[in-house]
Amino acid sequence: MSTDDAIEQSQQAGSALAKELAALVVQDDASYRTAGAYRVQIKAHLAHIDEVTTPMLVAARANLEAARAQDKALREPALDALKLVDTRMSGYVEQTKRAAAAAQAQVATAQRQAQAAAVARALAEAQAARALDAEVAGVAVEDVPMPAPRPVMPVFVPPAAVAPPPKAEGVSSRELWGAEVYDFPALVKAVAAGHVEPAVLLPNTTTLNGLARTLKSALNIPGVRAVAKRIMAGTAT
Repeated sequence: MSTDDAIEQSQQAGSALAKELAALVVQDDASYRTAGAYRVQIKAHLAHIDEVTTPMLVAARANLEAARAQDKALREPALDALKLVDTRMSGYVEQTKRAAAAAQAQVATAQRQAQAAAVARALAEAQAARALDAEVAGVAVEDVPMPAPRPVMPVFVPPAAVAPPPKAEGVSSRELWGAEVYDFPALVKAVAAGHVEPAVLLPNTTTLNGLARTLKSALNIPGVRAVAKRIMAGTAT
């Protein structure tokens, strides 16, 4: 029998089974046994489908794996080169950002220092005026009230000359932010204290399901319960 004939036969058998089972009702022991017989028949039908499709799937999988291997071999050098270029370009962008930040920090420092110097000069002028007043009056400096220092206007410091962000034709960049959990117990405590939404934590279903299979109804974890689902099994004839 050809593959096409086997596929057509399986399709007809599946359609026939679907029609027979459309009105199946399991309501007593006899109908339960009837359903069991149908189940065995269905399993046998599925086994026949495996016989028909497995060689096709194996061949298709082999072709797909070969194509993927070839695709990977062709792409890897270019992807490695792209990663290297992106790393170097990103590094340069970060370098220019650090240089701009450092220049701006220097301007801010110079601004603070110039302002402090202006305030100090105004205070020194007031102290000199106080000393002169004391000398003219022939009294001790301590006996002369301290005049108010002259108002000090904000000192202007030219802004830093910052180069524009680097550009390359056909290339653009953006910042992509992500989160890194470096202290999981601290995160759990924050959730428990209500400072963070519980949605930031995901249950480890693989571990929990393993515990449930081992402990069954004895599973005792706050917020978790063991759930059993009946699975029908049998053999094909």
